[in-house]
Amino acid sequence: MLRGTTIAVLLSSILFTPAAAQDEQHDFANPGPRTRPKFRYWIPDASVDTAVVARDVKAAGDVGMGGMELLGYYLYGGPPSNGAGRGLAAPVDWATYGFGTEAWNKVFKAFVQATKDESLILDASLGPNQGTGVPAIEDSDGLAWDIAAYNVSVALGGSFDGVLPGWGTGTLLAAVTGLAINSTVIQRLDQLARDPGSLPGDLSLNRTQITLSAASLTDVTSQVGPTGQLSLDFAANSTGINNIIFAVYLFHTDYRAQDGPLDIGGPQSAPTSWLQNGSWSVDHFSARGANVISSFWDNYILANGTKESLKEVGNYAWEDSVEIEANVFWTQNLSASFESDHGYSINKWLPILFHRNGHYENANPSVWWVTDEADEGNGHIADYRSTLGKGYHAYLTTLTEWAETFLVGFSAQISYNMPMDMLSRIPDVTAPECESLDFSDLIDGYRQYAGPGHLAERQIISSECGAVRGEGFVQTLPELLWHVKRSYAGSVNQFILHGYPYSGDYGNTTWPVFTVRKPYDH
Repeated sequence: MLRGTTIAVLLSSILFTPAAAQDEQHDFANPGPRTRPKFRYWIPDASVDTAVVARDVKAAGDVGMGGMELLGYYLYGGPPSNGAGRGLAAPVDWATYGFGTEAWNKVFKAFVQATKDESLILDASLGPNQGTGVPAIEDSDGLAWDIAAYNVSVALGGSFDGVLPGWGTGTLLAAVTGLAINSTVIQRLDQLARDPGSLPGDLSLNRTQITLSAASLTDVTSQVGPTGQLSLDFAANSTGINNIIFAVYLFHTDYRAQDGPLDIGGPQSAPTSWLQNGSWSVDHFSARGANVISSFWDNYILANGTKESLKEVGNYAWEDSVEIEANVFWTQNLSASFESDHGYSINKWLPILFHRNGHYENANPSVWWVTDEADEGNGHIADYRSTLGKGYHAYLTTLTEWAETFLVGFSAQISYNMPMDMLSRIPDVTAPECESLDFSDLIDGYRQYAGPGHLAERQIISSECGAVRGEGFVQTLPELLWHVKRSYAGSVNQFILHGYPYSGDYGNTTWPVFTVRKPYDH
C-alpha cells in the first residue's frame, strides 16, 4: 500500500484528463475528486470496525486520492483452495456479517458518510467478491444458468431403448443424435499457430477431437418420453465410428459470489432467511439478472436515506471481471432468441458448444466435438456467441439505466472471461473499465478498448491499475508510474489503483483457527 507523499508525487507526475462534466472546477495543481485516481478498497466482510473504515477513507484523501472503490472481499484462507480464489473458513459468522445484511448496511452507510466528510467520491461494487451477484431466493429465474451434455455410444446398425444419459440432472433442453466419423488426438500447438477447431484468439489445448457428420445431426427431442425414455434404431449402412446420442440439460449453475454460512468453515450458523444465505451470481445474459441486483439494492441497501446520500458523493456502481463457473454460458430463453436471430434452431448444434464457451476447467474438456463442415462448425458457434452478446447487452444497459438514476453511472470490466465480442459491448456502460494486469500494459490493447468508448462519446475509460502477479506489497512507485503512463498513452483516463486493504485489526482480536466444516465445492 502506498503511503505519505508518494501519492502526491504520483499525482504531480501524471497528466490527467479534464474532470467529468459534473465535477467542480479545479486547477492543474489541485484536480477535483472525479479527476484524481482512487483506491480499490478491500474490506474482508461486514464485521469491520466502522471507525477504521472512516480512518481509511480519510487516509486515502490525505495522500491525494479522489476517493475509494468499496469491495467486500468475502474470501479467506490465503492461496486458492480450488483454483477459484476461495478460502476454506471465515473467522466470523456470515449469517450475521454477509453482504446485504444489517451489518453490511451499517458499514456501507459509514463508508458513504466518511466519503462525504472528506469531500471525496465513491464507487461501490454491486456485490461481494467480483460483484457478480447479491442475496436472492435460490433457483430464482434471474440467477446464473448453465447447460451440461451427456452422451452414449451406439454401434453402427444398432439400437437404443432406454433412459437418456443424465436424466434428472436438469430440464431437458434437447436430445440429439449424430454419426461420429473421425477421432483425432490434437497436441498443443505453438501459441502463434492457429488451432484447428478454434475461433481466432483461442489458446491451443491438448484434446481428443471427434468429428460428427453435420448431415447426420438430428434433433430427436420430440421423441423423448416423460420419464426420459427414448427408442431409436440406427441405419446399418452408415460409414463411420459409431452413433452418438447426446442429452443436453438446463439448470442453475448455483455459483456463489459469496458463500453461504454453511458452505464455509468457521463459527457459522444456519441462515434463517435467504438474506443471510450468501450471494448468488446472477444471469449476465438477460435483463432479469440485472433486475435481481437492482431490486435487491433498491429494497435492502438504498433505503433510509442511503440513496439520497449517494446522490451527493456516489460515482459509479461497479462490477469486476465476470468469474462465474460454467460449462457453457447460457440464459433461460437463449434457444428462442437464437432462432429469432439466425433463422434456425440451435438444438442439433448444441454438442459442439462444449469447448471454450464457458469459464474455468469445465470450458476446457479433454474431448471436443466438431463437425465435418469446412469451418468445423465454428459458424454455428459464432452465431451462439452473437446471441449471447445480445443478452449481455440487455444486462449491461439495464444496470446502466438504473445506476444513472442516482449515481454518475455504471462501470464494468466488459466481457472479461466470456466468449463474445468485447468491443461491441463497451458502449453499453457509462465508464468501461480495463486493467493493467491482463492487458499486459499493451498500448495498442488499451487503444482497441478505448476506441468504441470514444465513438460512443464515453468520457471515461477506466483501468484497474497496478496489479502485478507476485508483487503484492513490493511494487515500487516507478513501476506503478510505468503502468499508468502506458495506460494513458492508450487513452485510459481514470485509474483505480489496486489496492488498499482494510487497515484495522480484525475485530481487535487475533484470528482463530477453525476446522473446515465443508470445503467450497461449486
